[in-house]
Amino acid sequence: MMIGYSPKDIWRVRGPISQGVASGPGRLIHVTGQMAFDQSRSVVGKGDVVRQMQLCFDHIERILEGFGGDLSDVTTLTVFYTDASQLEQIREVWAAAFGKAGTTPACVMIQVAGLVHPDLLVELIPTAVIAEDRFRDPMKVGS
Repeated sequence: MMIGYSPKDIWRVRGPISQGVASGPGRLIHVTGQMAFDQSRSVVGKGDVVRQMQLCFDHIERILEGFGGDLSDVTTLTVFYTDASQLEQIREVWAAAFGKAGTTPACVMIQVAGLVHPDLLVELIPTAVIAEDRFRDPMKVGS
């Protein structure tokens, strides 16, 4: 369970984002930074931040599904991006993903000079809380 909160008397956030999030009870899931790599670690969507964001969200969904969760369980998402001129596109993909999930996680957005590969434009690091009744150990179910 997640409760998002954004006080009306501080700066207004853009998109489905909460200023603060309360979560639990459940299992806290930390996810490694997701980048637009395919299975052979080749960059997908070179020069296309929308495609790279979508692939990162696809990876995140797959990881969370392994634990019995989905995007609605994400409580915080950190976004590392390389080009501030792409922020509106980044926000649009974010809004589509979390709008569909019906959640408003807390957000940290950090502009960086570069990522682990020069063709990567974004890296996403989510934290999620999956309710105990939905949690499963992916190592025991063969995911």
